[in-house]
Amino acid sequence: MDKTRFENFKEIAESTKVLGEDWDKVLESALIIHGHLCGAMPLGFRAGRLALKVLGVEREPNMAKIALVETGVFHAA
Repeated sequence: MDKTRFENFKEIAESTKVLGEDWDKVLESALIIHGHLCGAMPLGFRAGRLALKVLGVEREPNMAKIALVETGVFHAA
């Protein structure tokens, strides 16, 4: 991954510090894992945060909780 893209991801993630709980680091990691910035990635991030809230559970940093989500066969379906 080129340095410019990584710096863009870092800048985007910095804007989420207002969410608290180190969500900026979580979003930055998600962007890096996803590999590119597109509309689906932030939507998935927000959906995951909402799911944690609705289920009344905390985020686990070791990824002990996972969700399998079927979104269709096309990107951002």
